[in-house]
Amino acid sequence: MDFHGSFTDQETLCDLITCWIISTYFLDVIPVTGYLWPNGEPGSGKSHLLYVISTVAYLGMVITAGGSFAAIRDLAGYGGALMFDDAEKIMDRNTGDPDKQALLLAGNRKGTTVPLKIPTANKGWETRHINAYCPKAFSAIMLPIDTLASRTIFIPLLASDNNAKANSDPLDFENWPDGIDRRRLVDDLWSMALINLGNMALSDQKVSQETCMAGRAFQPWRAILSVAHWLDGKGAD
Repeated sequence: MDFHGSFTDQETLCDLITCWIISTYFLDVIPVTGYLWPNGEPGSGKSHLLYVISTVAYLGMVITAGGSFAAIRDLAGYGGALMFDDAEKIMDRNTGDPDKQALLLAGNRKGTTVPLKIPTANKGWETRHINAYCPKAFSAIMLPIDTLASRTIFIPLLASDNNAKANSDPLDFENWPDGIDRRRLVDDLWSMALINLGNMALSDQKVSQETCMAGRAFQPWRAILSVAHWLDGKGAD
């Protein structure tokens, strides 16, 4: 990714997104998560960033506007990191699927569920509560509605003149830099989270006590800052 022209420098933004990716593996002990929203003109790398994140985030998957509600519901139930490309189509108030919108707007807090009526074998109906708490990222030219915006970190992007980055394919795992094995990296992230769940819970508590932000302003950053606090304790900068 080339982050020139965004709200901070390349290294800092890479660190921020990396912390968000790591947080997707620790969602069991982080009570609130923020969404990422890369936005910019066509060709600025919005979709590219979603695919980069999806390759290493927990159960990461890029979903287009045509994705069915049933499929999105199941993926959210697993706690997977969902990347919504061309999100303006999904969130459009006039043409968007209201069930999808309700699922997306409800899921930034642990324990949040969406009640659904599910048909049963005897031709009746039962109410089932579906987990809606999962990491989400969106790409769009436009900014979201106010409710979603308050839970979101915006990443403005400009078209890159770095051909090596702009023309790279995140899904071409054989050509990743420095011989990184994507499958092993994901396995290591999974193992790291299992071992350190308790430590991450402590970092989350300390961050919530020490931050100068409060309420809704703090929530989008909570997971990222918790991971950063934990990494600092491990000797990272």
